[in-house]
Amino acid sequence: MPTPTPPPTNNPPPLSTNSNSKPGPWLIVLLTKTPLPPEATTYLEERLKPAPYPEEEEEFEKWTPTPSNLKYIAKQSPHIDSQANLYALAIKVHKSGRDGFLVVDELSKRQLTNTCHHGETKQPTLIFISIFENPSARHGISIWARRDTAKKETAARMFKRSEYRRERMSVVVPGVDPLTEAVSERELWGDPGFELRDPERGLFERIFPSPYSPGSKNGTEFKIQTGWEEHLQALRDGLWNSRLPSEIIDQIVSEDDSGPGAGIPGSLVRDTRIPLWKYPPSDNHLVIFLLFPTTEDTFNRTEQAIRSVLHENEPHKSFELIRWEKHRLQSRRDIMSFWIEYHRYCVIFRKMGYPPLHLLLEPIVDNSDNDNNNNNNK
Repeated sequence: MPTPTPPPTNNPPPLSTNSNSKPGPWLIVLLTKTPLPPEATTYLEERLKPAPYPEEEEEFEKWTPTPSNLKYIAKQSPHIDSQANLYALAIKVHKSGRDGFLVVDELSKRQLTNTCHHGETKQPTLIFISIFENPSARHGISIWARRDTAKKETAARMFKRSEYRRERMSVVVPGVDPLTEAVSERELWGDPGFELRDPERGLFERIFPSPYSPGSKNGTEFKIQTGWEEHLQALRDGLWNSRLPSEIIDQIVSEDDSGPGAGIPGSLVRDTRIPLWKYPPSDNHLVIFLLFPTTEDTFNRTEQAIRSVLHENEPHKSFELIRWEKHRLQSRRDIMSFWIEYHRYCVIFRKMGYPPLHLLLEPIVDNSDNDNNNNNNK
């Protein structure tokens, strides 16, 4: 039996060290639907030359990921510069031994070609993607994205600024100590950036030991796949066991647009049929969506536990639980799509601009039951 056809390869250039012992060239990923015009490329190169310190001039190399490769590492959308593509490309770049890269996206292209939309700044900007080691995260890394102006400054300094602003965020960042001093408004809102996450993974994934091995950067010891890659691999393996011809398998896999969890009937969020509740969410009525399937006994125990807490602390409030089987939310992408739909139906209940979305990750365990069982076993 012939082996399955592997997906096409289009990898970033490996990290190298030049003759004068400076770090290898910075990687610029061109993530645009059409190529940059030559004059825009020249303008970008001029903007990246440090001034007034020409001795600090750095080297850059460009890489354009192909559409045929992108669709194998991330679920595609009309936007080639989507967060899903940025996250997947960061994984690929990390495998090449790099801990950061620059991205020219569609906004950068409009700025470089003087075709900005109304309200967009005309100063050329780039996305700076930084990759930090984080043993508690999936794959042992955290990926940070921040947009900054392409100015007469070294890329090394601009990446250092990303690291500084990440550490100064007013929220707890994995691997970074919480803030101990006040953050100025400029530091807080001046494009501090945000952490990229895999949209095909669960929103509240448990932290678990990673197979990532620090120091292994030869591109062979990284067991890293995006959720989309795992989905396509599972699909390919399943089709291969059906003994279909390899060319048909390749066509099915290359055209798949379902996403992880599609094998579960009704698992996709595109058919949520909101409203799912008996009574709409309000200040006095909580609508809580379960993110796990339940037996009747588990559902009743969870419902009783929440009722007890509300009765003790906020007796004026009522609630209802929405079973997972009614909405089938699984991935971050599911929940982001669901949030847009949910917000539309809760427009009357806007509070500070956004209605709260209550999600319950796992069944509530009544510790008193465990204590009683332990006492009975004594």
